[in-house]
Amino acid sequence: MSLGVVGFGVSMLKTPTDLRRVTCGGLEEECTLIIDTEDDERVTHTFTGADLVRVEQVRVRRGRAVNVKHMRRKQVRKLGFSYALIVKLDDDGNEAKHVMSYGDLGKRRARERFDEVAEYVVKRRSTALDVKETSGVSAVGILLIIYGAFSLIFCLILGQFAEPPPPRKRI
Repeated sequence: MSLGVVGFGVSMLKTPTDLRRVTCGGLEEECTLIIDTEDDERVTHTFTGADLVRVEQVRVRRGRAVNVKHMRRKQVRKLGFSYALIVKLDDDGNEAKHVMSYGDLGKRRARERFDEVAEYVVKRRSTALDVKETSGVSAVGILLIIYGAFSLIFCLILGQFAEPPPPRKRI
């Protein structure tokens, strides 16, 4: 039973809690942005490749883009690196900003992803775009692994005391 609980905890850790994925065909084909969060909120945004206006590098804290203009250097160093997609909603000029990572991607990886999407946006790249960002692990999965490990250890320890005494040999 304990090994089953540990196995279930490991399987829960394999599935990310936060998934953000954008897939685009050519410039005139449909793009799909999927945002799937831990609290089972799933947002699907469909738009054409031409409606992807621009991509920005942003600093993030808990999945939200933060304006660093009036922050001190020490405060800025605590923020993570990510990028955001700016999508045109309608002809009136309304835009939606989608941050692509809940946590810190790291400066180098965020820059690589930014360059990849920017190349598609400025139409130098007519091939398909497929960007996927996952982050986070399930707290329930971690608790199940810890609970399963402790119960396995206690079963092994207490099992040693439950053995019957060895039979006496007659001489």
